[in-house]
Amino acid sequence: VGVAGCLAVRWWRAAVLLVAGTGVAVGVTKVLKPLVGRTIYEANLAYPSGHTAFLTAFAVVVALLVAGRVGFGKTAGTSVVLAAGLLAGTAMGWAQVALGAHYPTDTLGGMCTAFAVVPATAWLVDRVAEARRRDPGGVKRGGGRRV
Repeated sequence: VGVAGCLAVRWWRAAVLLVAGTGVAVGVTKVLKPLVGRTIYEANLAYPSGHTAFLTAFAVVVALLVAGRVGFGKTAGTSVVLAAGLLAGTAMGWAQVALGAHYPTDTLGGMCTAFAVVPATAWLVDRVAEARRRDPGGVKRGGGRRV
């Protein structure tokens, strides 16, 4: 729904960030789980929580978009983004612990993963978008077409 809304109003970069920010956060948790090797119920890899990472990342991206659109300053914008991520991560973390699917530290790890990954992903999306804007035709400086 978020991506469709962004596409409907032609916020291309926002749509990409919604997909990339949440996808990379969940992807990083998938890579980290076997490396850490922490299990719950002896068989299920638990650390960090992918569900918590997803919802935290989604909330952080939405808050970044809102803060940018509304024009909050640095301090207010940062506060809104942190509050949204903490609120969403805490809600999902609580649900995962209440269901018995994760230990509390698993959900904290998922939240921290999202807080680390989303800003880096946003930076990368911005760099790629700016590079494309400077070279919209995909033409190299030498005149050849980029593949």
